[in-house]
Formats: sequence, C-alpha cells, structure tokens
Amino acid sequence: MSAVGIPLADAELLRPEVRRTRLLQVALAVVLLTCLCVALLQATRTPVHHSSFFPAGERGVVVIDFSTSIAEPGYRRISNILRPVVNANQPIGVVFFSDVAYVALPPGTPGRELRSFLRFLRTLPALGRFPTAQQLRQAQEAQLRERRTPWSAAFRGGTRISTGLAAARRAIEREGAASTGTVLLISDLDDSPFDLAALAEELALYRRAGLDLRVVPLFPADTDRAYFRQALGPGAFVSHTELLRNARSTERRSLQADYPLVVSVLALALLGLLAVNEVACGRLDWRREQVVAR
Repeated sequence: MSAVGIPLADAELLRPEVRRTRLLQVALAVVLLTCLCVALLQATRTPVHHSSFFPAGERGVVVIDFSTSIAEPGYRRISNILRPVVNANQPIGVVFFSDVAYVALPPGTPGRELRSFLRFLRTLPALGRFPTAQQLRQAQEAQLRERRTPWSAAFRGGTRISTGLAAARRAIEREGAASTGTVLLISDLDDSPFDLAALAEELALYRRAGLDLRVVPLFPADTDRAYFRQALGPGAFVSHTELLRNARSTERRSLQADYPLVVSVLALALLGLLAVNEVACGRLDWRREQVVAR
C-alpha cells in the first residue's frame, strides 16, 4: 500500500530540515554500524595474556616429565603450572618425555588446547588433619589404582631428560625462532646416570643456540637439584613466589572476564543510538480522524 502524500505550498522552506535530518540519519547509521562491529569483535575475540614463564614475543615450549618416579604431588604441581598458561591462552608448545620424548603440541599452539589435557592431571584433595573414613578410602584406592593416561603405555622406562630437551630444541628450530625461544622443564630432575653425558651435550647446544632454559623442580633430591643449579645457575629455577604470582594473576583475569563490561557498554550505546534515531529521525505521521458511528 503506497503512502499518501500531503501537498504543501511552502515545501521549499522545509528543505534545510530535510537535509539536516538525512545527514543525521547517515551519521547515526555510521555510528551504529561501528558500535555493532566493535561489539562483535570484542565478543568473539579470545584475549591472549603472557605469564612470566614465557615473555611476550617468545616461542615457549613446556617439557613435562612423565616418568614413573613422578608422584601425586608432582602431578598436582604440573596442573597448577599449566592452568595459568591455559587460562591466559598463551601460545605454547608441549613435549612429553620419560626415556623417550615426543612433541604433543607444536610451538605456537593456543594455550586453550591444553584444557582437555588437564583432566588427566586431576588429583584428590590433600587430606586434612582429621580425614573422614570416605576420604581415607578414596586415598587408599587412588594409591592402589594405577594412573591411566594416554601416555602411560609409552612412558614406562627411566628418565632421560636429554631426550625431552632435544625434542623441544628441534621443535623451536623448525619454527626458526631458536634465538627467541624459552623452554620450561618440569621434572623431578632424577635423570638416569647413563643420560648425564647426553644431557651435558644438550645443555651446551642450548647455550650455543641462545635458548633460555628454565626449570620447575618437582620435589627433587638435593643432589639432583645441585647438579642443575651448577649447570644452569640459580636463576634458572622458577621460584615459589613466581608460581604464586602467575596463579594470582590468572585468578584476577578470570574474575574480570566473568563480566563482559566492554560488550555491555557497547550494547547500551547501541540501544541509546537506536532511541535517538527514533526520536530525531522518525517520520511524521498524520492520524486520521476516526468517526464513531452512532
């Protein structure tokens, strides 16, 4: 149904108002589209943060010891270390090793890809001073039950740290970023005596390539800690304070991310602009007089 026009003798006098209204409509349309695009980008974008383990702009690889000498406290620490990397969605590479090693995730993989892996590291909560009978029974069952993971069958031998470090170095070199790479070794440092010569050679290759090697010890023996301290220096060890700082930083970002403040503000702005458009640029409607039949 076509609209009915009303002829006006002084329509030319309204031309400036018509021009102003059209300009206002165009300006509001541009602002509305801009706000909508920004809101969509903000809602779909996954933020990337950087933990202190791997500085921004560097290729990071985590080398994780899954030899049979790793106990429940070690798995708990591995989980606590990886969770900040996962929540920060920091690009990462992952190498698993025991007496052999393989690259589970190549360098540059988004950290969120590790989330499904964390479920294999779940441990029972530590028993309190007065545990219940159910808690004791669960703890005993956990000790008797073999931890089954996708890598359990492959990692039944001893510990050869050199294999894990070599796999990480080669993965970084394939990316062409050896001079800006950082490797985080998570291990109890209980290396096989037959691997010490290969380990010393691998550490020399790290120094030659300019790779930064950091160590998170999983409750090692004093002699094993002393060996790596002498080979790498005390600064290579990640301190307990740094571990806590990364965990707290992740918790703070998680609390902030629970409420999408920017998206909410943009949504309110869109509603406000739509209201302005209706008030300022709405069509002029004429009501027809209704005749009530008597």
